[in-house]
Amino acid sequence: MRRLLPLLVAWVALAGCTQQQQAPKLNADARLRLADAAAAAGNDELAGSLYAAAAANAPNDTAVQLRAAAALAKAGHVAQARQVLAARLRANPHDAEAIRARAALDLGEGRTAEAEAALDTALAQHPDDPATLTDKAVALDMKADHAGAQALYRRALALAPDDAAIRNDLALSLMLAGKVREGIDVLAPLEDTAGLPPRARATLALLFSLNGEAERAQNVLGHPLPENYVAEVEKALRPGS
Repeated sequence: MRRLLPLLVAWVALAGCTQQQQAPKLNADARLRLADAAAAAGNDELAGSLYAAAAANAPNDTAVQLRAAAALAKAGHVAQARQVLAARLRANPHDAEAIRARAALDLGEGRTAEAEAALDTALAQHPDDPATLTDKAVALDMKADHAGAQALYRRALALAPDDAAIRNDLALSLMLAGKVREGIDVLAPLEDTAGLPPRARATLALLFSLNGEAERAQNVLGHPLPENYVAEVEKALRPGS
């Protein structure tokens, strides 16, 4: 019953059901909370409607638009996510966060040219934004321009030297280029950092494994990487693979 209650409330709010009086109008944050509850309960249709409604209810709030678009995309409603971001960009074509979010959708669908064009637009407005530089680098990595990607990662890292996510992406790019030792050099300074994100920790463990340092990899991750996984990565990184 506790699980169903927010869904019933959400449904009533969405349908605009009235009996004695008009139901109170929900603000964007309330709609997002209800959408999250619906998504957690597996009601993707209701969640999608509520995320879209939250975005429509706060057309000038970029944070709401991005949260709604990200949730829609995660639930598989990519077309709806694109609609939310398109509406935001019609209102503000230079919203860098919305541009980056749209580019992320493009990258997820393998549309690297569209993503690059969007990110170039954002960089023209904010050339020293570490997040946009990193996203553009990811796009370059996806089309195997690892040298170009690494130049952008290093620019981003110079602007945000404590950003573990940028270090992680640079290390992965170096690994993809066959430069495992260089990847370790980028990420290993964070080896003993208590708050090292799990993604970066996993990358560092993989790099150590690829470099023949299995014990060090296990110490970083807390358990050994599957041998077949490491072997598959090694095979994929061989020239001509």
